[in-house]
Amino acid sequence: MNCLSQSSSQKGTVLVLALWSLGLLTIFAVGLGAKTRQEIILAGRLEDRARLYYAAEAGIKKSVALLKMEANGKALSKTTLFNNPTLFREKTLGFLVFDVMHPEYDGPRQVYGIVDEERKININKADEKTLQRLFLYATDLSEEGVRKLADAIIDWREYGESQAGGFQDQELFYPEKKGDFETIDELALVKGMTKDIYQQILPFVTIYGKGAVNINSAPWEVLAALGLSKVSAQKVARFRQGPDKKEGSADDVVFPGDGRIVGMLADILEDEPEEIDDISKLFLDEKITAQSSFFMIQSHGYTKGSTAKKVITCVFNLNDNKINYWREEN
Repeated sequence: MNCLSQSSSQKGTVLVLALWSLGLLTIFAVGLGAKTRQEIILAGRLEDRARLYYAAEAGIKKSVALLKMEANGKALSKTTLFNNPTLFREKTLGFLVFDVMHPEYDGPRQVYGIVDEERKININKADEKTLQRLFLYATDLSEEGVRKLADAIIDWREYGESQAGGFQDQELFYPEKKGDFETIDELALVKGMTKDIYQQILPFVTIYGKGAVNINSAPWEVLAALGLSKVSAQKVARFRQGPDKKEGSADDVVFPGDGRIVGMLADILEDEPEEIDDISKLFLDEKITAQSSFFMIQSHGYTKGSTAKKVITCVFNLNDNKINYWREEN
């Protein structure tokens, strides 16, 4: 009887141990499964991000390749590169898609293509008068506000204080740089700069190039900043549009990159002879050009049916064949 009781007790102990082992194994298996599931989810997300990156990168690579092709023995075409939905809108790579488009601040109408950075005023090279004229036409500031803002930019980049004094009555919590702007975002740190003013001037300013403005792509506000009257600047911009009066279309007029540019401008502005000498001087002083080297490319990578997106913005230097700026956003 005792033997039978002892045997039953041992069997019960073994059963309890077996149940405990099974429970522990179950807990371990559940934990391992949860961890594995998290790792699978993480791996999937990383894979999705990689795919979006490659889609956006494809837009950059295609744009760079087109820039090189267009520059190979001929002038860059506004029609082909700067406004071309056929080349740059919803280009597919399997289930991946990319768009190459102008940044949103570059106008109310979405434009698909590459942005010529030398259509803008270089804030590291422009003198105070040029900056004042640009802000007068590009912002809703008063003449006094225009003067102060231009002076504040000069103060930011140059050693010492300018004569006008700028926004000296407004204190900053950091010292002025006393050096060139390294990114356009630094403008937001300048005395007197507001979000609204920043957005107003952003389409017209750059930090790239030697300071010469490409007359084939510059907005009239930029041409007026160089010293042309508003009427003359708008006349040149309209002439450049060709018969259909649309910028970036097949019939656009392209100014040559040599001395003929002065003669063409003289014909356009025959009613303003006093400005022809000024234009000749701008060309001789290399403040006007007909070619560009720096281009902004903004590529949006995404998948069909998804709101996830990767945005890569870069500035490509065509002459040196290198990327001067690179920024990624999700």
